Amino acid sequence: MKSCLLTLSDAAEGRTQVQFAFSDFNRLRWAISAARHNPRLTASIACGSSANACLLDSNVLVDGVFSGAVPKQAHIVLWDGLNSLLELQARRPDLGDRGDLRYLYVGHFDDIDEAFPPGSQALFGNAKLLDFLGTTSGRVKVPWFIDQAASLRRRIRPWANRVQQPAKHMQLLAQPQLVFCGVVRPTSMVLDDMHRGGSLGTLHTQLQAINGLDWRESVQRTKTLVTQATTHLQQALPNAQTHADLAFLFAIHNLLHRIGTLTCIAQMGVPLFVNEFDIQPHFDPYDANAYEHNLYIDFGSTRGVDEVYPRTLDMLTTGKRCLPLRAIKAGERLGDTLRHCQSNTIWARCELDAKHASTALRQLSASAL
Repeated sequence: MKSCLLTLSDAAEGRTQVQFAFSDFNRLRWAISAARHNPRLTASIACGSSANACLLDSNVLVDGVFSGAVPKQAHIVLWDGLNSLLELQARRPDLGDRGDLRYLYVGHFDDIDEAFPPGSQALFGNAKLLDFLGTTSGRVKVPWFIDQAASLRRRIRPWANRVQQPAKHMQLLAQPQLVFCGVVRPTSMVLDDMHRGGSLGTLHTQLQAINGLDWRESVQRTKTLVTQATTHLQQALPNAQTHADLAFLFAIHNLLHRIGTLTCIAQMGVPLFVNEFDIQPHFDPYDANAYEHNLYIDFGSTRGVDEVYPRTLDMLTTGKRCLPLRAIKAGERLGDTLRHCQSNTIWARCELDAKHASTALRQLSASAL
């Protein structure tokens, strides 16, 4: 567990000491960024301030590494949105009747927002991506070593990448290319995790057809499986009984868009770097002071439509160029999207986004000459 004490200061409210306790340093620094740039968050913490003011994530509660009772009016971060809430409720039923707790989700969309407990809010607020870092709050005092450690890690990461995975490091230093690191092909672990708390067992079984799909192997096979899976999502929508079912449909729809778009990009012969979660060893170019000449695709989170979330925050911090390619945007409803989606619509959307990405990369390469 990584923890530290932050100080919130205000002329009218005085000073509030807040314990931040998170499962790793990355999550700690992301939460600190939220405190610095989301005034609504700091106001919520100050409003419920006490001698034991606390902000932590659900991971430390699920894993049992946070010792002692959860303080009154504690704020709890849900990094995987509703999925994290369901996991916490299953593992820590003693917190279920704690109406004083305040939840901060990363990953939400209109169809499921009412599933979060009263008083919940987005950890990073509803700020637009490019405006987020411009809303710095002067009331947050962070221990000096946190920023020093974060800066040092960004400088060291390219060198660590060079030693641990030299081929990938050198590829990213070459010509400008499109970059994406994260979940693409769904594995059994990914599918099971996304179906947490869901009741769409038939759909879960049908989706085994794309389990481990090698999207680079055959464009036609990938297109067939993606369009078939989209049809399965449409057929499952009327049977969605819970918000967890809708979260599952959203996550799979997001993955199908990723698979199709990347397949189309690869087919076009556009320079492309992809590192797949749960398929290849972890490689992080986002939080590194390097690789800025590339164009980074932002498919959004599989958990929701948030414009600002950890991946985009790291790109903002390190000056990466980001290309948003969102299957569903803020304000759009999943149900409406699936109901109006024809069998060939998703692939046409993937082809269109691939062309958009190719044009954006070509323009970036030209401007660098």
